[in-house]
Amino acid sequence: MIEINKYSKGIGNSNFDRKLIIRNLQRLKVKSFLDLGCGDGSFTVKVAKAVKANEIVGVEIDKEKFKKAEEKGIKMFRRDLKEKFPFDNNYFDLILSRQSIEHLYFTDKYLEEIRRVLKPEGTFILTTTNLAALHYRFMLLFGMQPMCLHPSKYKVFPLKGENPFYGHKSVFTYGALKEVLEKHNFKIIKSGTHSLYLFPKWLSEIICQVFKNFGIYSFFIIKK
Repeated sequence: MIEINKYSKGIGNSNFDRKLIIRNLQRLKVKSFLDLGCGDGSFTVKVAKAVKANEIVGVEIDKEKFKKAEEKGIKMFRRDLKEKFPFDNNYFDLILSRQSIEHLYFTDKYLEEIRRVLKPEGTFILTTTNLAALHYRFMLLFGMQPMCLHPSKYKVFPLKGENPFYGHKSVFTYGALKEVLEKHNFKIIKSGTHSLYLFPKWLSEIICQVFKNFGIYSFFIIKK
């Protein structure tokens, strides 16, 4: 059984997100693994090694990242995640969606496709930005736009410059995403949030265990 605990022992928010995934996959062994929005494939390879996957498949739209991932021996598909997946029903033992769903407009279609290609009793790991994170609450309190939302190409105070083309379009609160996943008939095994700005790691861990909706990133381990 995959377990999730002690959310904020990692170093840095994004780095800890990766460590958390690897730690909770150590007892899992799979044949086929799909990484959605896999970037240059560096983390994809680490996950595949952790679960001893025989078939490693990645989806990435960025041309340069796609090439780098392909060079690592990953079977790559260059396409937008809003499109229908080019895979058979009930195909993958493990699917990873790390920091991808927040970039999409059509989140329900995305989750439907994930459920379609995931094997019965297969594992789906989802991590994403949490709109209800503690620091975003303070930003809203003072009338500021939470930095995790990119409704315009232009960044707004306190940031400057422009947002990436594929910015954050659909950012859920932890509780809302949990409810949506259940409506899509996923079985949530473990879930929570992790990491807090300006808090020491030990205190961040305690706060996120007690108040699951406060962390920067939401984390879900799911079964079909």
